[in-house]
Amino acid sequence: ETQDSSNAALEVIEGADEEINEETSAEEERDQAESTQDVEEEVKQSMFSVSAKEKKGKAGSAEKGKKIFKKACAQCHTVEKGGKHKQGPNLSGLFGRKTGKAKGYRYTRANR
Repeated sequence: ETQDSSNAALEVIEGADEEINEETSAEEERDQAESTQDVEEEVKQSMFSVSAKEKKGKAGSAEKGKKIFKKACAQCHTVEKGGKHKQGPNLSGLFGRKTGKAKGYRYTRANR
């Protein structure tokens, strides 16, 4: 009887561990999505700013673009041809490539 009680208690603990792991994963996914949305918004704003200047006849600054990339993009992406994937895919060859098609990168279902 004591063995049965121990086994039942162990099953309850294991079930609770699984629930915690699932909740933690869901929280991490939400946090990552929020972070991605923040970065995307910052990039959109910077792109809009550069576009507006170009329309006025003033080209954007490559130095400013480099700073923006380092701040908002480089933590997740590389740009070198054949560079490794990080949290996000390598961006080499981005223009002209369909979304979700960087070779060797595992995309989310929504972006496949």
